[in-house]
Amino acid sequence: MTTIQEVSVLKVNQKEDFLNRRHLELTKEDPISNVNCTKIIEGDIEEIQKVQLEALSVSFKKRPRLTTDDYINMTADCASFTKTRKYIMEPLSNEEAEFPIAYSIVVYHKIEMLDRLLRSIYTPQNFYCIHVDKKSPESFFAAVKGIVSCFDNVFISSQLESVVYASWSRVQADINCMKDLYRRSSNWKYLINLCGMDFPIKTNQEIVEKLKALKGENSLETEKCLFIKNAYFVVSRSFVEYVLENSKILKFIEWAKDTYSPDEYLWATIQRIPEVPGAFSSSDKYDVSDMNALARRLELDATKPPLIANKFDTDVDPFAVKCLEEYLRHKALYLQKN
Repeated sequence: MTTIQEVSVLKVNQKEDFLNRRHLELTKEDPISNVNCTKIIEGDIEEIQKVQLEALSVSFKKRPRLTTDDYINMTADCASFTKTRKYIMEPLSNEEAEFPIAYSIVVYHKIEMLDRLLRSIYTPQNFYCIHVDKKSPESFFAAVKGIVSCFDNVFISSQLESVVYASWSRVQADINCMKDLYRRSSNWKYLINLCGMDFPIKTNQEIVEKLKALKGENSLETEKCLFIKNAYFVVSRSFVEYVLENSKILKFIEWAKDTYSPDEYLWATIQRIPEVPGAFSSSDKYDVSDMNALARRLELDATKPPLIANKFDTDVDPFAVKCLEEYLRHKALYLQKN
């Protein structure tokens, strides 16, 4: 699980607040403790040790948590839900408004984690497809349905799979959302796939800047044939169109359905086919090394920070999510160009 120590490498630069955006701040929004997130972000060892000890206490383990029933009730009044949960309902900059992004999110459980992930990446110009595992409890599905009902640009995939680890169903879940998003709008520029345990470590503005810098190329890790890496990608709209319509790719997809863990090689292999839109040639970095697949990277340069990190869990370490979302929200509201 991604922990508070990993989040602490981030730095906060202070700037004068804009009073008209204070209602969107997340500080004190989740008073799980008296944790000082500024110190956590700055890597203060004493503060980190303090919250680690607190996480072991009986009172902390018995803290109240939001349930599926809570979300079903909260989303009965969408205006209240988006306001109390502090979703950003207007673009924060012209650059963001003019560069919509599509997201595919595959989830099974942990409704509060999904809410906080969605809130962290939500903007009204983007598009979000949520694939709910067929095996998910009915109460979880109802809660997700409640959340998506409050947004015009968030929806549940039209075709749901019973997702099994290392099976084709994991890829099919992404393809289902890929198809839905492609048909939903022609406006979005890139597609990013996530799971419910992911969390951004960049603001939407920063993600837009990174995607624009790709100039139509895709970003996903690949290695030698079959080109293997992880299941996650950042791909252009033209890549999505090619995957959904090219006969050779469709035949490859059919072949892959009867293999083990196809999610780890399918996208990486397609990315190496020269005629595929946004594909890139081989890189020594991915041909000779075993890179950490924990985070998605936009560029081949290992010194560049990733956009998304994996294995966040508010049940295991809520401080990591709390401090990271506070940091990102403050940065989005006050430290970026408008």
